[in-house]
This record gives sequence, C-alpha cells and structure tokens, in this order.
Amino acid sequence: MDLSPAEPTVLGLLVERPGHGHDIERVVEERGVRQLDEFGPRRCAP
Repeated sequence: MDLSPAEPTVLGLLVERPGHGHDIERVVEERGVRQLDEFGPRRCAP
C-alpha cells in the first residue's frame, strides 16, 4: 500500500497525541507542516 506524504505525518501526530481532525489541523498549522506537504481540511478528516 502506498501512502501519500501527508499520511505518515498525520499518523505520527496521532501517535504523539490522539485527537480529532480539528486538533490535528491545529498542530499542523502550529508546526508549519502545511508548507511542506499537501495538507488541507479534507486530508485530516474522514
């Protein structure tokens, strides 16, 4: 199974601290990860 570059990052964030999509969005924004990858609201929510 191939993962997009965003998926391992999101999984890593969940390992650090489980949370909902909006929590992950906030951490992505705080850490500046959005600049590095294809993150968006749809990528972090089911």
